[in-house]
Amino acid sequence: MLLYSLFTYESQGEQSSLFVANKLAYFLQRMGENLNLTFVPENYGPYSVQVGHVLYNLNDTYLHGLEQNEARPFEPLQLNYEKWDEVKDYVDRDLTAEQRDRLQNLLRLIDGFESAFSLELLATVDYLMKERGADTSKEEVRKQIEDWSSRKTKMFRPEYIEIAQKQLTNYAQEVFM
Repeated sequence: MLLYSLFTYESQGEQSSLFVANKLAYFLQRMGENLNLTFVPENYGPYSVQVGHVLYNLNDTYLHGLEQNEARPFEPLQLNYEKWDEVKDYVDRDLTAEQRDRLQNLLRLIDGFESAFSLELLATVDYLMKERGADTSKEEVRKQIEDWSSRKTKMFRPEYIEIAQKQLTNYAQEVFM
């Protein structure tokens, strides 16, 4: 599911990375996929070091860029497009209808948010509202972002937070467990 979402993400003109994989995995898990990943509010969080281990195990066959298992979060991964048909066939053949729906819901949720900045914004706001119990006010989310890191405070202006909240609210009942 993660590979499929990375291939699809790149088809929108953006580059895959460990960072992007983390955000996609975060939302897949939020949508109910049992990935057994632990996401914590790191600098680029929500972030799970386990995603890197998953990608490392796929390295050399489905992607390249994690040969030393030391990729930086924003270093590009090179997806092996010769494996796209295999990944797509697996999704069509071996995933349940519910899992395929999750993939489609993920792609609908991130539609218009296909950049590292936008994915981080969306995942950060979602994490704060879900995991930390921030109420849905823009001001409360903003305060929790300030508590999280100065980096996020500088990046995520109030109007951006509002856009992310609107996107999450529009999809919350359909996609989140």
